[in-house]
Amino acid sequence: EVQQMISHTSIRNRAIILLLWTGGMRVGAIPLMRIKDLEPIDKYNIYKVTVYPKSEKSKHRTYCSPECRVSIDNYLAWRKRWGDKLHEDEPLFRQDFDTSSFTPASLPGAELSNHRKEIKPIKVNTVRWAINNISSCKNSKGHCLVPHSQKHYY
Repeated sequence: EVQQMISHTSIRNRAIILLLWTGGMRVGAIPLMRIKDLEPIDKYNIYKVTVYPKSEKSKHRTYCSPECRVSIDNYLAWRKRWGDKLHEDEPLFRQDFDTSSFTPASLPGAELSNHRKEIKPIKVNTVRWAINNISSCKNSKGHCLVPHSQKHYY
């Protein structure tokens, strides 16, 4: 089901879905994540992920799969190509922007054409919408199965 979901979505949503499923995370954790919350573990080609880093009660660490790391790296490289500076305090997953009005950062004049306001994190409802609209896997009440619930089955 997850493979089917990620084969029909954007580069950003692919990385989000893989992070949710392989890390057993809650959807609400995604907008709070910053780039600095990822710690590469190159030996295994994965990330150690700090979830809810500012919460003393809920802060914990999880890991993502190698496929997820590749997806996150591809998404961040895509953002960088479109002019994002990727500072460690920026949201890991940002709200989408219209790339049709931007010049890829590798082309001359990109600095002038890519002026954007503050980078805003993706919203929880956007993540839920993406999962619900991509997934055909529903429970008996017609609701999409959430990734976090899957970690309780192992």
